[in-house]
Amino acid sequence: MKKRFLNLNRFYILKADGQALLFVIVAMTVALAVGVNVSLRTLSSVSRTAQSDTSERVLAAAEGGAESFIKLSVGQLEAISDAFDTDTVADYLCDDAGDDVSYDPIRKECLINYTGLGLDNVDAKAYVRVDEYPVVTGVNRGYEFRLEQDTLTEVAVVSSTVQFCFSLEGAAGDIIYMFYGSNQLKGRGGFTTGFVQTQPNQIDYSVSGFTFVNSANSPSARGYTYCRNINVPAAAKALRLRAVGGDIKVGVFNPSLPVQGYQVTSTGELVQDGVVQISRQVRVFKSYSYLPGIFDFGIFSNQAGWDYL
Repeated sequence: MKKRFLNLNRFYILKADGQALLFVIVAMTVALAVGVNVSLRTLSSVSRTAQSDTSERVLAAAEGGAESFIKLSVGQLEAISDAFDTDTVADYLCDDAGDDVSYDPIRKECLINYTGLGLDNVDAKAYVRVDEYPVVTGVNRGYEFRLEQDTLTEVAVVSSTVQFCFSLEGAAGDIIYMFYGSNQLKGRGGFTTGFVQTQPNQIDYSVSGFTFVNSANSPSARGYTYCRNINVPAAAKALRLRAVGGDIKVGVFNPSLPVQGYQVTSTGELVQDGVVQISRQVRVFKSYSYLPGIFDFGIFSNQAGWDYL
């Protein structure tokens, strides 16, 4: 009996040692998992910070390149754009944007170098080109923009017909338009989708001089809610558009639509140890100059009043 007791007791001790080893393994596994998880989170946080910093730097390079050219005069932008069209861009054209701007014959674009500071050994570049706008040709050639309430823009036109499309961004909104050329008012009008009363006893300001448009007489096209063809009067050079009563998305289309301004495309690149790490691209549009909105009094005056402008 005593011998059996000793054997049983020895068996019990061996079993306890196995449990302790199991607990140690489990504890080490949990500790390792926690440590790996913390390390991965730290690495992920560092990676996100580095990516954010890199993205901001390359975007700053792209924006800096665009700003260097968008400040140029329309005449300078026209000369550079024509040179890009004929593949005759040279240093003397690019350096209009600054003494540190040169022409890269490999990329065939103007180049701005931004040398890195400190010990990070990271440099940035901006490759810039200038094009006439719109760049699209054919039946889809058009000028698209957004008009906030009580703001205006101007579209260069030629005597023919333009397709005028728009979509309301809110519950209400009308369009006032006018054509002018040779210092004279050539035509005027407006479009309304209906009167929405927002105040008691409010009078509909669009009861006269506006054309009512709906889906029946102004079918949608090109992604807009309403589209109508407008005849451009003879000798008219520009179409002025003003949004009243709401924000409106607008598009004016014609295969012969003249140049409306210039588009500057700037591609920023971040270079480390001679290798491009990341790139970003921005596009900026510079329109031709036009008179501010106060001169739209010509819409509400006789044609003779426009002669004073």
